Amino acid sequence: MRFERVGDLLNFLFLWEDGEDRPGWGNKPYRAILQKSFELIERRLGYRRADKWLDEFFHLVRLTHWVLPYPSNAAFITTTKTSRNQGLKGRMMWFSAVYADPEKVELPYHAHPCTLYSIFWNARRQAFGDSRDQYAWSTSQLIRACRIQGLKMHGQEETAEHWLVGKRSAGLKGFLPVWERTQPPRLKMLEQTKSKSLDELEDLMGGFSREHADDNIEYDGSDTGDELGAEVRVDERDSSGRRQSRSAGTGRSIMAAFARKSNSQGSELDESVTTITVSSGSVFVPSEV
Repeated sequence: MRFERVGDLLNFLFLWEDGEDRPGWGNKPYRAILQKSFELIERRLGYRRADKWLDEFFHLVRLTHWVLPYPSNAAFITTTKTSRNQGLKGRMMWFSAVYADPEKVELPYHAHPCTLYSIFWNARRQAFGDSRDQYAWSTSQLIRACRIQGLKMHGQEETAEHWLVGKRSAGLKGFLPVWERTQPPRLKMLEQTKSKSLDELEDLMGGFSREHADDNIEYDGSDTGDELGAEVRVDERDSSGRRQSRSAGTGRSIMAAFARKSNSQGSELDESVTTITVSSGSVFVPSEV
């Protein structure tokens, strides 16, 4: 398999301008939204804050998406080999993500691990009590609860990457799939966006922005406004996760459109408005934890 670790797969699914070719799916909406959101945060709050936001976003994807698509350069979801002579049918390939901190699970696997199941069970019980109801999490609440259980954020709190592909060796038979026997946590904002019209989503996003408008955000004074072609310094990540510096001419940010919408409704847009990202059906607000 091409990807041995979850971080490598997430880089390939989400990052841009890293030398990778993604014909056919490189312009998918979830990727465009992520890029525009990153550029917006960098323009308003600086690169350091945007980079922290991106690390938190990847951490949240790990916590809430335990099965991910397995892409190739040409296809968003790769299929297995097909052979009529050998009777092989093409099947969709998926990436099962497993958290394998050596302090929490013994490797190699001899049985299905319950690492994430145990972590989230304890976190949910501490956050919501002993009720069996499956409560939905806010993003900041989920990250904080996992940190208390020892599930650290790669890139900010831990140097080791404990997430890997869900497979184990079966000797001459190859590999067997490994996955968690439970469901990942649900997010409140994901449920709030279900079955909403565009107008309802705009009102929802406006409410999120007003709610976080008074957050104590350090502004580095590098805002260049919403002019076309503003020069921005961006540090990109290459395929191995290392950051590379580049200069990019950015177009009109989505903040301009949002500001025009807010002004047309007779309300002013606060300078410290918090950005909201929609990706693959999920809404993620940068946490302050």
